[in-house]
Formats: sequence, structure tokens, C-alpha cells
Amino acid sequence: RYFGANLGMYIRRLKINKAAELILNTKLSLTQISAACGFADQSHFIRTFRSIHKISPLQFRKSIRF
Repeated sequence: RYFGANLGMYIRRLKINKAAELILNTKLSLTQISAACGFADQSHFIRTFRSIHKISPLQFRKSIRF
């Protein structure tokens, strides 16, 4: 209740926040990032990332590169 989400959604948000940090600060592949953040497969990672950030992880990575 405190975070405005059930336990599962809270954990997914934590994983996605960690993934966004890794995208910003490392050159790891998205496959490596999804595994490092505990996602079973890359498609689940992409779907979850998109549901929270409204863009795909690849679009997120491209948007921060200069």
C-alpha cells in the first residue's frame, strides 16, 4: 500500500530501475542486463520495461546516447 503497488509490481519496478541504471552506466547487452536483473527471458524484460517506461529498452538506450 505504501508504494502504491502490490508486491509483484514493486519487485518488477525495482528490477526495471536497476536495468535502467545498467543501460545508462554500462555497455552490457540488453540480454546481459535482463539476466542480471533476474528476468527469465529477454522478451519478458522488454515487455515489463515498456509497460513502466513507455518505450523499449533499446529506444531508451538510443535516447541517452549523444
